[in-house]
Amino acid sequence: MTELASIQPFLGFLTLSNGYLYATSYSTNKIYRLSLNGSSMEVIAGTGATGQADGPATSATFNGPNGIVATASGDTLYVSDFNTGKLRMLVSATPTGVEGAEVPASGLLDLQNFPNPFHASTTITYALTEPNRVSIDIYNMLGQKVRTLASQPLSVGTQSVVWNGRNDAGQIIPRGAYVYTVRAGDFIQSRMLIRR
Repeated sequence: MTELASIQPFLGFLTLSNGYLYATSYSTNKIYRLSLNGSSMEVIAGTGATGQADGPATSATFNGPNGIVATASGDTLYVSDFNTGKLRMLVSATPTGVEGAEVPASGLLDLQNFPNPFHASTTITYALTEPNRVSIDIYNMLGQKVRTLASQPLSVGTQSVVWNGRNDAGQIIPRGAYVYTVRAGDFIQSRMLIRR
């Protein structure tokens, strides 16, 4: 038997998906993603404050997260808040902090969109750690490009762009799942979003 990680003071439940363990921390109100060999442990959601604020994973709050289930791809997590009896959904959660690892020196951080799922529009937010040319493209599930939202040089810091659910021709796209890809130099990140 080998200890993989220590989540204090109270570990909730675990789920396995896409090569990672996802764990709830009941008393610290956080959700963790752990590698199977224990080499990394990331906080993917929860500020640590008690509450039930929805929104981007980096600002969401929980009230005793306990049960957890992940989709096979790991893109969506369902978490039960024990103290309120509510079921919460995390879509495309990204790490809010890495325990025992260094933050990348360059690239993109905290890529997310809110709301997700969305109806009329969603805001894609990301942080640049160095000035770079950024492009943001939306693809359907067949891999076809639906929309280019940005293609421009940007400076360091938090950036955001709003997508109104329309394609490059200005037509409203059908409901369903889409992928947005943000490129900054050689660094690329993709996340799923859902239009209701």
